[in-house]
Amino acid sequence: MPINDQNNHDDNVPENPMGKSSNDPGTSKTKPASPGHNQRRRSAAHADSNQMKSTVGETASIPKIDETEVIESNRISREANEIAKKSNWVNFSLLVVTMLLAGAAFYQYSVSKNAAEIAKLTLDSANAFNSRMFKMQQDAKKSATLQAENKEKLDSQTFNLQKQGLDAQIKSLKETQKEFEVENKPLVQVINFQFDTLMHSKKILISFAFRNYGKQPVKCLTSKYAVDFQTGIEYKEKQKINWNNVIQNAYLTNSTASFCTWKTGDTINQASVNAIYNGTISTYVFGSMIYQNTVTSKKWKFMFNFRLRYTDHQFGTDGLIDTAIVVK
Repeated sequence: MPINDQNNHDDNVPENPMGKSSNDPGTSKTKPASPGHNQRRRSAAHADSNQMKSTVGETASIPKIDETEVIESNRISREANEIAKKSNWVNFSLLVVTMLLAGAAFYQYSVSKNAAEIAKLTLDSANAFNSRMFKMQQDAKKSATLQAENKEKLDSQTFNLQKQGLDAQIKSLKETQKEFEVENKPLVQVINFQFDTLMHSKKILISFAFRNYGKQPVKCLTSKYAVDFQTGIEYKEKQKINWNNVIQNAYLTNSTASFCTWKTGDTINQASVNAIYNGTISTYVFGSMIYQNTVTSKKWKFMFNFRLRYTDHQFGTDGLIDTAIVVK
């Protein structure tokens, strides 16, 4: 039987016991029904369904609605919504925490960056300070080295000048001393050699004198001499000599002389006289004197050896040795 009135169909649809459609979003806020309440709802729905069948009859085919599935679907939707809400809160909380961590990380990064910049500035400042200090130390070292070199050079120059001045003074003193010694040096000589007698059957007399030509007196400590006749003009030293000791511990003053006279022990014959006159025989007078300078107390040894010889009927004297040396 055809349905002429749509309202009749709508009136026979059972109402939702909660007064709201199952698809109403507001149902998600209601608490789930207890099992007894759900059973009563299913019995009422079943009675309404039987009433609808008797009213409508066989004229239309109305689909059956499984309220259990609807309720289960609503429950699942509500649980899904609850889970979604919780998930949203969790996500929001995670977002807040993430933002806080990001802020903290950014703050830590900023602090670390500032600390790194400060550390870099501190390091740069320390390096610059160390560089300046090192340069100052190098400059001070160079300055000290230069000052030391200049001081050493100046000290060396001063020392050289002082040494030169001292050397000049010492040289002047030595020259003065030398001049003084030369000026006051005793000078003893042998002078005035003579044959007093040179005749047949006579003893030969030979005389000479020691004379001091110095300005100061000298003290004659010892003196000796000897006379020897030899053929030829070359003196031949003998091992045995008869010395004659003369002045002992006596003073020779300035420009004074001490005369000595020597004579032969025996007379000579004419042949010996002739040999002396023609130069065949040479007469040698030699000896020494040790005397002391009365000013400087230095001792001197004067040595002499004179050859007396006639040549061309003239008597001549040759000084073979005539020198004085300092003795200790």
